[in-house]
Amino acid sequence: MREVTFKSVLHGVALRLGLDPGVNLQPNKATALAEYISSDYREAYELFDWPEAYRSEERTATGGVIPWTATEREALGIVHSVWKGDPLAVDGTPPEEVAHILAGGGIQLLGDDAALTSAWVVYRPQAPAFSATEWDDEGSYAVGDVVLYSDGYCYRKKAAGEVGVAPTVTSVWERVPFLYVLAEAVKLGARAAALDEEEQFSSAEKLRKRRNELLEQQAMIVMNQSGRSRLYRSTAAV
Repeated sequence: MREVTFKSVLHGVALRLGLDPGVNLQPNKATALAEYISSDYREAYELFDWPEAYRSEERTATGGVIPWTATEREALGIVHSVWKGDPLAVDGTPPEEVAHILAGGGIQLLGDDAALTSAWVVYRPQAPAFSATEWDDEGSYAVGDVVLYSDGYCYRKKAAGEVGVAPTVTSVWERVPFLYVLAEAVKLGARAAALDEEEQFSSAEKLRKRRNELLEQQAMIVMNQSGRSRLYRSTAAV
């Protein structure tokens, strides 16, 4: 997965708005820009089936069902397919796809595949949110909080941990990915949103048009490379 740091996007937007990140980008303005970026990223993320957004995860099956709680179901986002091995692995023999349907309590495996004790789920997570709030080693963070770390990436707290546990500790935090393919378009969209707030509607509309054209170009590149609009075929309607 090709990623960029959130800080590079935030600073890119700020600079084009005439704000020097090291001089006059105040915390309240950075927070507003982070909201614009998050909103535009979500729209761009959901616009197309970006292959780089996919993840794969091995999950245990019991009695022909890969169970999920409501929280797990939300985290999985859109389930596209289920496999006997990891389809995103870079080497090895391509695995077989597993017959399944999506049910209220989990992923129901069908036919002979109901005997499987585990399977790999390919899914597209929910679009993430980003934050310009810098991590404080004395701060108290709840599960789900997102902070900006010194490496430029955002991290989401996924488990309880003591105060001072750095975001790079993977048992407590997870990095929030910012897809490279969306970065330049989102910079344009976030700037357009900022200009809308200043009632510079004409300039904002020009930026938004460039943003949409760039997203269309990126989507066409993906379709031409893969020969289809989706990287993986879904065997069940979601």
